[in-house]
Amino acid sequence: MRVRELSTMNDIFISYKREEQPAARRFADALEKEGWSVWWDPKLRAGERFDDVIEGALKESKCVIVLWSAGSLQSSYVRDEATYALEQKKLVPIVIENVDLPFRFRRVHTLKLLNWEGSSDSPEFRKLVHDITEIIGARVTKQKKPRASIQSPRDMPQSSIKSDRRKPGTIFRDTLKDGSSGPEMVVIPPGTFQMGDIHGIGADDEKPVHTVRIRVPFALGRYQVTFDEYFKYAKLTQRELPKDEGWGKGRRPVINVSWKDAVEYSKWLSAQTGKPYRLPIEAEWEYAARSGGKNEIWAGTSDEKRLADYAVYSVKQTSPVGSFKPSRLGLYDTAGNVWEWVVDCWHKNYDGAPADGSAWLQAGGGDCGRRVIRGGSWGTSPRWLRSSARDRSNAGGRNYFIGFRLAQDIP
Repeated sequence: MRVRELSTMNDIFISYKREEQPAARRFADALEKEGWSVWWDPKLRAGERFDDVIEGALKESKCVIVLWSAGSLQSSYVRDEATYALEQKKLVPIVIENVDLPFRFRRVHTLKLLNWEGSSDSPEFRKLVHDITEIIGARVTKQKKPRASIQSPRDMPQSSIKSDRRKPGTIFRDTLKDGSSGPEMVVIPPGTFQMGDIHGIGADDEKPVHTVRIRVPFALGRYQVTFDEYFKYAKLTQRELPKDEGWGKGRRPVINVSWKDAVEYSKWLSAQTGKPYRLPIEAEWEYAARSGGKNEIWAGTSDEKRLADYAVYSVKQTSPVGSFKPSRLGLYDTAGNVWEWVVDCWHKNYDGAPADGSAWLQAGGGDCGRRVIRGGSWGTSPRWLRSSARDRSNAGGRNYFIGFRLAQDIP
């Protein structure tokens, strides 16, 4: 058997059933933030053979995490991977659903992370970090230099910052004053597009369709701002903590935040990082949601049968950010999960709208007491998830349908 040579040994391999991909993503993201390299099957490249690459990654990894669920118990692949890891003494089993384990694993100590939403501060996750460290040794976050795409700008040469920050698709995170990381940001390229109801299926407020030129690259949040991220700000500034409606916090998008709350958070983050964070401009938001002004109806697709692969909608609550597929620009949840605040004041249509990608404020009769929201939410139908669909809400109001993501100007 030929196995692709791995350039470096991975710290951790995650074994799971495909239906548990959202849970696997949460673990992979959290463990990579701890400083470990993590392999799981979305890292397969087009054209690679599943069996060869997975077997190679499994053998090369120092530790194997198995996510036990009703689905994974029925998977011969997961059971075989767990058996191999147990024999090699590098198994860390995790129960993510209340299930009866296979016979040979019943006497193996197994961590319980039921309903874990991705919080790195939970006692259960800290126990997981401890157990992994016991197998593969101490983390090397402070010793090895992170990849350039997520390296702190304060640790990079100024020329490198300028280059990376303007390269489309670059993912970066800025460093806060306490050394922690800010939200993940994606660089969006400049371009020209037709903004509004280009498919002729929208409302009057999406008309007239007009040409908009985004002149310079900008960065947009890869995910909607989460409870974890917002709570850190709220606690440090002694602000009211928004309610989660009993759905859970962690990596779920923060809700019950007003437009004014979102603006204050962006100002705080700017002061913490020295970078110009703000809310997105409405034209920027639509341009990015449509993968750079493409003719997609929804973020990622124009096929309603595939919308459920990309969006959280027509359900009873939010989902953790990044639970579904990203758009072609690498953005998650630009359709569904929560409506997102943008900078612009509300205008009843696009008569007189700017053509240069700037924010539309009071000019042309704008109502700045109400601000535009975009993207639809967990409770809305596909019609409202269209990338050109728009709505508005009171700038000082809060509800459980609305959250936000951030933008950043790139010098």
